[in-house]
Amino acid sequence: MKKIPAHLLLALPLAASAAKVEDVEIKSEKLQKTFKCRVVIPDTVPAGTKMAQFYLLHGASDKSDAWQSKTGGAVEKIADDYKRLIVCPTAGPFSWYNSNNGSEDFILKEVIPFIDARYATLPDRWIAGNSMGGFGALRLGSGHPELFSAFAGLSPCITPSKWKTWEIPKAMGKDYASGTFDLFKPAMIEALKNDKRPRVVICGKADFFLAENQGALTACKTAGVELNWRDTEGAHDWAYWTTQLPLVAKTFNDAEAQK
Repeated sequence: MKKIPAHLLLALPLAASAAKVEDVEIKSEKLQKTFKCRVVIPDTVPAGTKMAQFYLLHGASDKSDAWQSKTGGAVEKIADDYKRLIVCPTAGPFSWYNSNNGSEDFILKEVIPFIDARYATLPDRWIAGNSMGGFGALRLGSGHPELFSAFAGLSPCITPSKWKTWEIPKAMGKDYASGTFDLFKPAMIEALKNDKRPRVVICGKADFFLAENQGALTACKTAGVELNWRDTEGAHDWAYWTTQLPLVAKTFNDAEAQK
């Protein structure tokens, strides 16, 4: 049997489902590396039709395939139900999607243009993530209203300055301990006061990030900033994120339908 070249295998479907699953490679000039990105293409959109998008950022030790491969078809169903192209990028494990190491710019300035050039897309993007990816989604989503129409963190790390694990000091550099990258500080909350985009934070009651998530909720309430919040039963694991992601997508969709 004739062997298929490796670069062509990237375009083959990876799972038997209605939505089509692809891996693409994105070369980063900023990071001088090439990264895989998993893309889920809804079956419910006619060929050539421009699609809205949903970016999903993975956790610290995972890869670009995590959201699609570990959620038992939930991501494919979301793609088909909401007719959205789902984009699962990576800047490598323990990247922490921040400005210190270039991982933030890679997502914003290299991944997004690559996806828009390769696929028929609309400039309507949701963004969500789990754990480290929750931190990234809240950071990138809140800071770039010109790129993202809704944003969510599932079990997100809110205050990375409190942690010395998961290679946070290495990723964020010397400023990490000062709280430079912590979320829901006064400047971020002030910016959210006039920001009407839907935003969601979800954290399980058995999650080790629960206290800092509750602190973020309290800070928002004190400032009169609306935050769609759920502290439901659950732990810091894929069983929890698999059940919660469809609720995030529905929250985003319902909010957009009310506009």
